[in-house]
Amino acid sequence: MKIKINENNRQKIEASIGRVMGKAKRFVHTSSDLKELVEEAEADLAKFGLAKSNRPGACLTARMRGPAKSYKYNAVASIVVIKRGPSGWFLVNVVRDDVSPAQGRLYDLVLEEEHVRAAVPTWKSCYGIQINWQGHEGQAGTV
Repeated sequence: MKIKINENNRQKIEASIGRVMGKAKRFVHTSSDLKELVEEAEADLAKFGLAKSNRPGACLTARMRGPAKSYKYNAVASIVVIKRGPSGWFLVNVVRDDVSPAQGRLYDLVLEEEHVRAAVPTWKSCYGIQINWQGHEGQAGTV
């Protein structure tokens, strides 16, 4: 699955989520939720210091928070995986999951080494952070 997240694809997104989630509705993402996730992820990438041209490849995995603590049972929830492409964000996977009462929301924005390397000039100019790259392992240490 690869559906661009925009208003024109709202029905496709809702249908794709519906196929996976069946009758579950309460802790299930909607196309509006995905739009909010995209806005949050873009804001986080901007804070991180990534230019829009360097953002493709970023991947976000998200799940709704669980029911109230007083709720006795796990609830069915959706996990969505969205990926940044050159022209925007795409829904690439929907997974049916269980969420426990009072369990926090999942928001896992994963960046590759190329994203970190692209952000280093911003870090240097804005924050004075220096990075010493150690070998080919992709590990960085701050000075």
